[in-house]
Amino acid sequence: MKHTKLEYPICQNGFKTKTINIRTQAGKTKFLLQQVNELGLPHDAQILAFWCREHVSTITSSNGLTLTTAAVFDNSYISLKDRANPQNKIDLILSESYVPKLATKAFFMQPVPSTLIDWNQSFIQINPRATAADGQVFEIVVIYTDPCDIELFPNRFIFRDGLELAGVRQASFEVKLNSTQIQYPLSNSDNVGLPTDAVILGFNLRNNLFPLTGTTGVSSIAAFNNIYFTLKQGTDAFISEFPAALTSYEQLISSLDYMPITPTQVQAIDWQQSKIEITDNTGVTNDMVFQFSLIWWTPKC
Repeated sequence: MKHTKLEYPICQNGFKTKTINIRTQAGKTKFLLQQVNELGLPHDAQILAFWCREHVSTITSSNGLTLTTAAVFDNSYISLKDRANPQNKIDLILSESYVPKLATKAFFMQPVPSTLIDWNQSFIQINPRATAADGQVFEIVVIYTDPCDIELFPNRFIFRDGLELAGVRQASFEVKLNSTQIQYPLSNSDNVGLPTDAVILGFNLRNNLFPLTGTTGVSSIAAFNNIYFTLKQGTDAFISEFPAALTSYEQLISSLDYMPITPTQVQAIDWQQSKIEITDNTGVTNDMVFQFSLIWWTPKC
């Protein structure tokens, strides 16, 4: 299989994400990232980074299983294998790397096409002093991009310290929740009320206790940790089951207070199929709302 040689540096205006779950088994200390050498991503997708949040066993992940206990998480190490060399030899991108570090800062790796990562030989292992249980998972957000040429996005600010920012606009929304429903579309129409030439640059999922329209925000209860955010472009969920509670965006890019996504035309996103999903809605009531903001830009100015 022929692979396109990467040119460095890679210009990256935003990301795509996929949340993966690695199941644990009682009595074992080593857990494969995949049972088959596939992650559900395009084979030529460039894997850029891994990111996760602190694990507690009261959080229900996107596949319906609870996260590992803090004791298991605190004793876990990850090894990621790749064949990104002319000899097709196995090398290590991550070698016995401490998993909790991924909850303090995202790890940006040497970009590797997904097809060159040996997913079914990559694994998480734990020290035997921690006891794994059946039916729990490690949750990792995989940050990736498409292998196409990316045009440098025009920044509007260049500061004296060298920091450059796009200069963005923000539109905020509240999704009304109820005690029975677990999936909610982001919009009931083909747009969310933004100009048709708007380019979506990212999102912010920070919720507060004092929403505009609801009595209270969902962040007041544990169910907020069980909410996952998905953006779809056609059939492609390019933001797939992103944990809403993963709001420390500065762990990814320190100068941004939002999650940067691959810049996407507002009309290219299927807003009716884009959604939030609550995997455990215990405590959700009819007077609650979920808040999200879209970070956008217009080429007219």
